[in-house]
Amino acid sequence: MTAPCDPARAPELGFVAGLALHGAVAVSTGLRHPDLAIKWPNDLLLGGAKVAGLLLEGLQARGRFAVLIGFGVNVASAPQGLSYPTQALAAVAAAPTAAHLLRELSLGWIQAQAQWSAGFARTRAEWQALAHGIGAEVRVRPPSGEVRGVMRGLDARGCLLLDTPAGQVTIDAGDLFFGG
Repeated sequence: MTAPCDPARAPELGFVAGLALHGAVAVSTGLRHPDLAIKWPNDLLLGGAKVAGLLLEGLQARGRFAVLIGFGVNVASAPQGLSYPTQALAAVAAAPTAAHLLRELSLGWIQAQAQWSAGFARTRAEWQALAHGIGAEVRVRPPSGEVRGVMRGLDARGCLLLDTPAGQVTIDAGDLFFGG
């Protein structure tokens, strides 16, 4: 949990968490980008299949705002029968123990959070360097309906930049799918 947190900057913590998670899995398995890549806004992909995800929840308590961050990693197995491909670390690398992965995640969080504390720009740049799909045709399903275009990266707040036939749009939340 990160507390207190400025509510306006809270969504940036998803990118901090993504960097920490990517680093933890990379150190624990030896896997590297581009095989191991971050998917906007909150997944980790291995060979294009989901191997991990994270979830942020805001919490107002005692007059302060905090963010709870949960991580789920497919270490030994992966769920089947979903609408998207999944992968387990054990299928492609020596699977780390939970204790080892948690230790690396904790160390990665300390480093990524310190970097973010100095401003979002460096976090954003590092996240984009590890991202999957920049420059690719994508579909995004925000609450307002599906949008198709070319993924260009993140804006200064972490919103997805998408070039569409109607011009560039920014999307702050939604499901991202690769391929037109």
